[in-house]
Amino acid sequence: MARDSGTLTCPFTDSIQKKLGEFQNTRKEIEDNSKN
Repeated sequence: MARDSGTLTCPFTDSIQKKLGEFQNTRKEIEDNSKN
C-alpha cells in the first residue's frame, strides 16, 4: 500500500480502497455460493 508515503492518504483514496475491499468480499461470497 502507498499509505506510508503520505501522498495517497486522502479521503478520496480511502473511500476507493474501501469500495474495492467491499467489491472483493462480495465477489468472494458470490464465488462461494456458486460452488455450493
